[in-house]
Amino acid sequence: METLNFSLFSFDFNGIIPFLEVLAIALILIILFNLILLFVKRSLLKRAKSKNQISNIKILSRIINIVVVILIIILSFFSYVRSWTGIGVVLGLLTAALGFALQKPITGVAAWLMVVLKRPFRVGDRITIGGVKGDVYDISLTHLYIDEVGGGKIDWRVYSIYR
Repeated sequence: METLNFSLFSFDFNGIIPFLEVLAIALILIILFNLILLFVKRSLLKRAKSKNQISNIKILSRIINIVVVILIIILSFFSYVRSWTGIGVVLGLLTAALGFALQKPITGVAAWLMVVLKRPFRVGDRITIGGVKGDVYDISLTHLYIDEVGGGKIDWRVYSIYR
């Protein structure tokens, strides 16, 4: 009597079990994080007093949710592959991309530090920037607010520090 060979139909569950474990843990982490974020979002929305604050809370919660879900997916992938050195490569590339993308704002913050620490001028001083003469009425993290003078009229201008 001849025996039938079912080796073509056999499926190896040893390779899929670790994937399912990592997938289950990732889904549990995402669900738990979404529940915590929902609780925090609701409590912040109860305290919000204006439409602008409500909009800011909703936008911030979406951004945080997207960032955390992407991080969980990346960590799950490297956990499944068991290549933790890849995280260093990904983080290195990510920081290089962020540094390149945020070049102007970082320069603006550095310029603000220079203005605040070195004090080449202060609020109320009359200065000239790029041919525009005016009184400084505010210095923020990324902008100088100047009340332009001269020419018989007053013109409100906002100058970016990193311009």
